[in-house]
Amino acid sequence: MYNKAHLLFKMARASDNLFDRESYMFDCVHLLRVCLDESDHLMDAHFLMGFLYEKGIQVEKNLSQAFEHY
Repeated sequence: MYNKAHLLFKMARASDNLFDRESYMFDCVHLLRVCLDESDHLMDAHFLMGFLYEKGIQVEKNLSQAFEHY
């Protein structure tokens, strides 16, 4: 499932369409949360979630949350 979230993240970063970018990122965050709820040992998922919290992408910017995920 993380692979799908990472693919959505890459698609969002590559998209020129704002609506598509927001939609891909929304789905990416949802899948990351599901992945991390199922297994807390996915380092790549934690890193990507930390990045999203650090930048405030589809989540409220929260540096302490970012730090926890990093």
